[in-house]
Amino acid sequence: QTTEELKAVIREYPKSAAAGNAQLLLADRQLTNGETEEAKISLTQFVKEQKDTPVYFNGLFALGTVHEKLGNLGEAKKIYQEIIDTGEKANTAAAAALRVADIIHGQGDLEGALKAYDTIAKKFPGNVFIEENGVIDSRKANVNQSIVLRDNPPPAPEPPAEPVTPAEKTDPAAPPPP
Repeated sequence: QTTEELKAVIREYPKSAAAGNAQLLLADRQLTNGETEEAKISLTQFVKEQKDTPVYFNGLFALGTVHEKLGNLGEAKKIYQEIIDTGEKANTAAAAALRVADIIHGQGDLEGALKAYDTIAKKFPGNVFIEENGVIDSRKANVNQSIVLRDNPPPAPEPPAEPVTPAEKTDPAAPPPP
């Protein structure tokens, strides 16, 4: 399907499941083409019109990701939190919680990031995405390494030593210089 065909489905069958699928496909194509602002518009429309579709949370998660790409971290966190608050109803809830923790880490709040990663493991026990891939353990190890480096910076380098010149050879029997 071409971009124009997708737009035609959205226009001709508003708020239908077909329009929702077309909006998601269009947003994906826009992201692939580097049209991030256009993807944001498509996904925003999807989120407004498709609250009852089974892929609603996928579109909402994609919108959060677009906001991250655009540097709108506060808006991204808000969207991800909306997904998290739905709990297991949203199949993307654990991934949204991971994105929030990653944003916190990226903003330099190392202790907050550790707390957020720990919360994910507790809130989504048994989640395949989290447990089988070792994602949380890996992220926590990175944060802990950053904390160690922050709290124990390497010592400052030693200043360069004065150049050593070889001592002049002297005759031990000779009188000391005046």
